[in-house]
Amino acid sequence: VNWQTPLSINSNVFEGLILDNITLTVPKGTKDNYELADVWKDFGAISEALSSLDINTENTVKFYPNPVKDILHITLDSTLNFKQVNIYTVLGKYLYSEKSLSIDVSYLSSGIYIFEVETSQGKTSKKIVKL
Repeated sequence: VNWQTPLSINSNVFEGLILDNITLTVPKGTKDNYELADVWKDFGAISEALSSLDINTENTVKFYPNPVKDILHITLDSTLNFKQVNIYTVLGKYLYSEKSLSIDVSYLSSGIYIFEVETSQGKTSKKIVKL
């Protein structure tokens, strides 16, 4: 996974999988958080990526509005070069990519999605609620 903070997920998300046999790879510096988080701590092993490609979103990447109905807008700090946005279900299933900072989400079903922004400085992701 590529989230700095473990997502809160239902205990049945990985139903049917034997988590003891699966190694979960998390961003550098987040292993302790995943080892304490419900569901994530059930993986057989948790390892950290060799490097962290995540960028700090607090001041560099903004998503609005959230929740969103039609168009999601993303703004980047001027020091970042935009590459693309990858859209995933809350369970991590890849849906599609966009090369625009304004994304029409009107056709998506209501729910929670993960929007991952790729830039010249790395990647960051955010949970977005679609109304």
